[in-house]
Amino acid sequence: MHAKKEPSPTATDPAVYPAQPECSLAQDPGAAILVPPMPGPHAAPFADEIATLEAANADEPPGAVVFYGSSTIRLWDSLADDFALLRVINRGFGGSGVDECLYAFERLVVPLRPQAVVLYAGDNDLMRGRSPAEVVADTAAIARDLERCCGAVPLICVGIKPSTARWHLRDAVTETNAGLAALCQSHPHPRPKIPRRLPQSP
Repeated sequence: MHAKKEPSPTATDPAVYPAQPECSLAQDPGAAILVPPMPGPHAAPFADEIATLEAANADEPPGAVVFYGSSTIRLWDSLADDFALLRVINRGFGGSGVDECLYAFERLVVPLRPQAVVLYAGDNDLMRGRSPAEVVADTAAIARDLERCCGAVPLICVGIKPSTARWHLRDAVTETNAGLAALCQSHPHPRPKIPRRLPQSP
C-alpha cells in the first residue's frame, strides 16, 4: 500500500503567498504607501531610478496600458510607436528581477490606475540563480497585488525570450514559461499575450 501523496503548493496557494491587507490606494487614492527596504544586495542600484519613476507618475492621467519589468521593457524605445493606437507608459527599470518588480509595484504601477499591465521579468532572476518556481510565485504575487489594489485589471504576462547570451538557461526559461502559462490559465485576470514586437536580444 502506498501513502497518498499530498499535492505540492502552487504559486497562487495562500501558503506560498499569503493574502495581503486591502491596498491603501484602493481606499484613498492620495494615500502614501509605506514600502519596506528592498531585500538583497542587488536592490540598491535601482533605488534612485525607482524614485524618479515614482515622481513621474504624478503627471500621468489614469487609464494607460503600463508596460512594466526589466531592461527589456526599459530599453523599448519604440514602445509608443509600436502601440500608437494606445496610450502606453513605460515603467521598466534597471536590470530588475521579478522580485524587485514585486517590491516596487505599489509605487510604480498602482498609482497610475492602469487599464492593463504588460509584465516582462524573470530572466535576470534566473541568471542570479533563482528557480523557475520562485519567478512564477513572484509573478503570482504581482497578479494578486494588482487585483487587490486595482480590481479586475488584466495582467499580460510575456514569456521569457530566448537569448544566445544566456542559452545555458534555456531549460529554466522553458520551465518558467510553462509555469507562467499555467498561472495565466488558472488566475482570473492574467491573460497570456505576446506584444507586437520585442526588442532584439544579443
